[in-house]
Amino acid sequence: TRGDVGSWVRRASLESLQTLLEACVENKLSNLFPPEKIVRFLSTLFQQSVEKLDMIRHVCGKIVERFLVLFKNHADFFSEMTNLHEIEENLLTPEIDWKHENEVFEKIIKLLKINTWREPVLTGVITTMGSDVVCGSLADSAKKHLLKLLQKNPELIPEISESLLAIISKPTRIFVNCLQASDILFSEHVFVPGSVKTEFVKKLHERVYKVTQKSQNFLLLSNAILVFTRICEFSEEFHLEGIKSLVSLLDHKYAKIRLAAVEALKIQIKENP
Repeated sequence: TRGDVGSWVRRASLESLQTLLEACVENKLSNLFPPEKIVRFLSTLFQQSVEKLDMIRHVCGKIVERFLVLFKNHADFFSEMTNLHEIEENLLTPEIDWKHENEVFEKIIKLLKINTWREPVLTGVITTMGSDVVCGSLADSAKKHLLKLLQKNPELIPEISESLLAIISKPTRIFVNCLQASDILFSEHVFVPGSVKTEFVKKLHERVYKVTQKSQNFLLLSNAILVFTRICEFSEEFHLEGIKSLVSLLDHKYAKIRLAAVEALKIQIKENP
């Protein structure tokens, strides 16, 4: 199938990059694989290691292990990259069984503590949390470990919200997943007044509203309604803005979207007359 071919290509690309990196390190060709490219490569590995493809997660894990051995044996090549020690401290103590999804998510999600890896890891986690094609246990594992991390480290919540905003503000294939993840984080009382800046809620609302005005994507619109509802409930400051966004969908050409917007408005009007 097309999906199988895609995973084969992804695997071959990652393994080829690792082979190239090893050759550059062995021959001290730092100009061919400078620090910024190494960071980009590792970011891809960490993102893919928490996405939905079992084989790719396992491949990424094995490549990360090979990379850390390379890092230990050729520390001089990586002397400019002081943030690599943080990977070992947070990730491979003790080592991960890369075939065990629960263990992988628990370890990789800890990298959200580190600024360099926060956005790529969050991108992978959001992709899995909000995917409608993965098995429930995988999405549940991603959600469980993200919420666990944020409960133990509430100081990370503003950073996570900013990274989510950065992801959703760019053209992205996972916009719907971002909406679903946002709904989860609002509903689980992670995004509440005091834990995130009002500017985040404002920019999130603006971005979602802008996209809905041009969209004919039923899944996107359905999830946008959930986010607008959460924004209504966030604080009095945003209640009216959320209501306006729901009202804007009352004349949408899809009857089910109009109906969903009406039902959301009924609830908001009843709870906040």
